[in-house]
Amino acid sequence: MYSQGLRRFRHRVGVIAGAVAALLVAGTVVATSAQAATGCRVAYTVASQWSGGFTANVEVTNLGDPVNGWSLGWAFPSGQRVTQAWNATVTSSGAQTTATNMSYNAAIGTNATVSFGFNGSWTGSNTAPASFALNNVPCTGNVGGTPTPSASPSTSSSPSPSPSTSPSTPPQQGNAAQTVAAMQPGWNLGNTLDAIPDETSWGNPRVTRELLHQIRTQGYRSIRIPVTWTDHQGAAPGYTIDATWLSRVREVVDWALAEDLYVMINLHHDSWMWINGYPGDRTNVKNRYTALWTQIASTFRDRSSKLVFESINEPQFTGTSGDAESDTVLQELNTEFVRLVRASGGNNATRLLVLPTLYTNSNQAQLDTLANTIGQLRDPNLAATVHFYGWWPFSVNIAGGTRYDSNVEQDIVDSFTRVHTTLVSRGIPVIVGEWALLSYDYTRPGIIERGEMLKYFEAVSYHARIRNLTTMLWDAGTFLNRNDLQWRDPGVFAMLKAGWTTRSATASSDQIYLPVPARSPASRSR
Repeated sequence: MYSQGLRRFRHRVGVIAGAVAALLVAGTVVATSAQAATGCRVAYTVASQWSGGFTANVEVTNLGDPVNGWSLGWAFPSGQRVTQAWNATVTSSGAQTTATNMSYNAAIGTNATVSFGFNGSWTGSNTAPASFALNNVPCTGNVGGTPTPSASPSTSSSPSPSPSTSPSTPPQQGNAAQTVAAMQPGWNLGNTLDAIPDETSWGNPRVTRELLHQIRTQGYRSIRIPVTWTDHQGAAPGYTIDATWLSRVREVVDWALAEDLYVMINLHHDSWMWINGYPGDRTNVKNRYTALWTQIASTFRDRSSKLVFESINEPQFTGTSGDAESDTVLQELNTEFVRLVRASGGNNATRLLVLPTLYTNSNQAQLDTLANTIGQLRDPNLAATVHFYGWWPFSVNIAGGTRYDSNVEQDIVDSFTRVHTTLVSRGIPVIVGEWALLSYDYTRPGIIERGEMLKYFEAVSYHARIRNLTTMLWDAGTFLNRNDLQWRDPGVFAMLKAGWTTRSATASSDQIYLPVPARSPASRSR
């Protein structure tokens, strides 16, 4: 989204604890005619659980006539809350929770099944719902009302397993939305393997296994590892990746996978170092791009499905007539990326692939273009990505933009609403691959007023979460001190973490006025 100059300015500043599968008494399906028989069956499964959180899958089987449009309701007996859902829109009112269909899965034929899932939070216990209702009508699980035998739902509330020794089962392939939701929340290993020319060139220490373990234990479930390959590639025609560099990237990726993290790797600053010249040098740039992704795909073809590939970071192009032509150019590269990764076989045949908008911005024209690209590819394992750094004057603290005001709030709402409407509501999951504030820097405390900054962090988390967007914090060493593995500002991290599941109250300003009480004449004379 930002120019090369700005980029340089900021330097890109368990084991399953309990699995419950019970065919539960569920809600009836509203039939297409008044005389139609009704009934349905629900399978509710807790696929994985950790301290304070869990992932659940729900399958609804229609035992009656076909329906078009559904709403499934239930009550959590232990006060659980849904924090992020896929393949359904989930809302809550008190203990009552309701899941409604997306535009692409509203129809359920006779004996057909529709499924959705969600991440949730819990405290104390995580008891499964005892019953469901479909379209507000209870159902015994069979047409005609004959009860279906069911297992007693129960879920263990065991503590979270050690991330390094007990990885959880990843979501089933073919459900990109489920995979993207399971990646929430995410963290960026910024200014490291993407640094130019080498890992420590921009001031961060070499990555250690302990760093990745700390990220996992702090509650993050995915890590984006930006990689710049330019200075580690040989010349044409082979464009061979330096073996030492490739081995180092592979080592860090494998450490992260061993910590049970989802991992996303990409071509990072290559975007403006040589990929941007594609419009005027299609043959050479495409050959280099193809050679690079062919080698990466071959290296990681048999890695876990928790490894994710992102085609290009913040794509931008020179020599085009404008964004419309640049969109077309990007579509060519994104399409080639999908083709060659899929052709490499192994787990790459179904691996989640992430495609960016132009500049990774959320302008409507760029969102529309990406939606069309993904629709034309007809690949069930694709996701979209955008970046978000907030309303410009506030993000860089210029032109009086020091307050979290209506401009900042509206920019968040408008951006995330466009993303949800254009992509998520059509079944295309979205990763906000980077988000933060451009001018926030621990070395310059107060450059953005702390209270205003905290309100921004809270609001971004909330508005992304209610729109089912997975967020990955951009951290170039600003938030986590990689030398002692401690958060530089524990209060900031506490706000970030709270935003994963709830909201926090905020004041209208981070300045508090306390009037001085009037003193008596006697006291003034002393």
